Amino acid sequence: MTLLAQEAIEESKAKQLSISGNKTFSNVTLLNFLGLDFSKRKIVKEKIKVTEPECLDITDNLFSFYRKEGFFDVSIEKNESEEAFEIAVNEGFPYTVLSIEFIYNSDSEVVQQDILKAKESIKLKEGERFRVDDYLNAKVILEETLGNDGFPFVNVSETAEVDSIKKSVRVIYKIDEGKRARFGKTNFQGIIHSEEKILRRFIKYDEGEYFSSSKVNETKDALYKSGLFDVVTIKVKKIDENGNVPLNIILKEGRHRKIKVSIGYGSDEKFRFQTQFETLRLFDRYLNAGVTLKRSSLEEIYEVHLLFPYRYNDFTPYIKAKRQTLHWVQTDFTTTILTAGVQKDFGTYEMTLDANFEKINKIEFTYPSPQIKDSALTPDTISLKFNLVRNKSDSLLDPHKGSISSLYLESSRVSNGTLFSKGTLDLRKYIPIKAEKVLAFKLRVSSLITRDSLSEIPYPYRFFTGGQMRLRGYRFSSISPLSQDGALNGGKGSCEGSIEYRFPFRDNFKGLLFFDSGRVTKTNNPFSRGEPFKSDAGFGLRYLTPVGPVGMDVAFKLNKAEYSHSNFQIALFIGYSF
Repeated sequence: MTLLAQEAIEESKAKQLSISGNKTFSNVTLLNFLGLDFSKRKIVKEKIKVTEPECLDITDNLFSFYRKEGFFDVSIEKNESEEAFEIAVNEGFPYTVLSIEFIYNSDSEVVQQDILKAKESIKLKEGERFRVDDYLNAKVILEETLGNDGFPFVNVSETAEVDSIKKSVRVIYKIDEGKRARFGKTNFQGIIHSEEKILRRFIKYDEGEYFSSSKVNETKDALYKSGLFDVVTIKVKKIDENGNVPLNIILKEGRHRKIKVSIGYGSDEKFRFQTQFETLRLFDRYLNAGVTLKRSSLEEIYEVHLLFPYRYNDFTPYIKAKRQTLHWVQTDFTTTILTAGVQKDFGTYEMTLDANFEKINKIEFTYPSPQIKDSALTPDTISLKFNLVRNKSDSLLDPHKGSISSLYLESSRVSNGTLFSKGTLDLRKYIPIKAEKVLAFKLRVSSLITRDSLSEIPYPYRFFTGGQMRLRGYRFSSISPLSQDGALNGGKGSCEGSIEYRFPFRDNFKGLLFFDSGRVTKTNNPFSRGEPFKSDAGFGLRYLTPVGPVGMDVAFKLNKAEYSHSNFQIALFIGYSF
């Protein structure tokens, strides 16, 4: 027994791993594919060590990798010494695509045009290296292109004829497009509490238009997004004698009452606590009602809301009431806000338009006080606000590519007679770099336009910056032009920019490095000369969870600021700063 135990220990002994003979792919590429190339090992120059079973798995995985990349004659040998495992790769010659043939019997111009359109997206090209993923993806692209142009039962079969002498592959796609059809009637099954007339507004296609598989998927996503259902299944039935294809939407309703609790910490907020109760149905109607409570060192918020999803021609009316007490650097104030508006989702666009009544119940300044007239201390303000967001990113919490842009416009009248308008443009871009690395950019510019002086604008409506979502190295609302007495006076213009490098760290951890810079201006031109930029730099760590990345940022300020004394700020995040 002792001898067997000793053998087991030696068998599992980890040894240094090396790979040789690879000419087409670098060690970094191969190690990333194997999941062994961690940034921490690079930093400390730690050698990668594996056990005998792990080395066997790596050998098998490398063999599969090379075959998928078109090296069908590859051979991989595992050599072992007392201190190391060496994987010797003999790549052989890559096989190239000799020809690509599309076989179909239809004389339809629609089919021919769809195949030509699909060819533009297919990565598999004659004369280039054959890759299995490109070969299989071409079938998907062909079926998606025809499926989105009226062919619900298109079927593509693929064949790869390998010539080991010429080191080439002849690719054949046989296309059976089936009959072209239009959307027929849609029936719902499984409805218990939901309103069918409202659910029909989630449907992204019209009866009588040509079938589109992408619109079927968009409908499914919209029903899931409502939060009403645990399971959504859409079945496409046979084409009827009129050339229409009926659909059955089968639903399983989920729980409609939810309680959410979250906690967090930041240098500004200290401990943050938020709880929310929400119901998605009231009186067997699709109504979203909820209550939210949030408390931290920065704010105390009590809010109730009521939404009527898709109530009028796909528009969602809503009403909200909120009472909040905010603790800024030089002021504490309490406001009551009543809001009524509508929102609409246009696919990649989302629009909201609402009317607001806000009452500043109480405001107190620490010495020195900013420039503000008595009539602007606790006024009533009526505002009309418009917000348009275009989201072309691949994820809301953890974007790797795409962009998010938003335009915010506001027109307000204060009870002291002051009129002003505000506008903000926010642009975000995410550029993927190989091996799950991402370069993220943000630019945000804002302007306040009025014929009146700044002293007649209520203090909360002026521009400030600083805080974990803006300039992470500075206290919340601690950056703005100063009055003659040295008070934070607020401004009429604002400009901020950020760059962030996100990279895999180890296992489910991601690291990030960032730089922020911004300022607030006295004039409504955010690019005017005068006020200096304040900048910070730092690092962060995220842990990937099923609900999104969570983690912490540490930001160090690079410029002095009168009301931000600490050299660094810490913030906990769900997702990212932008």
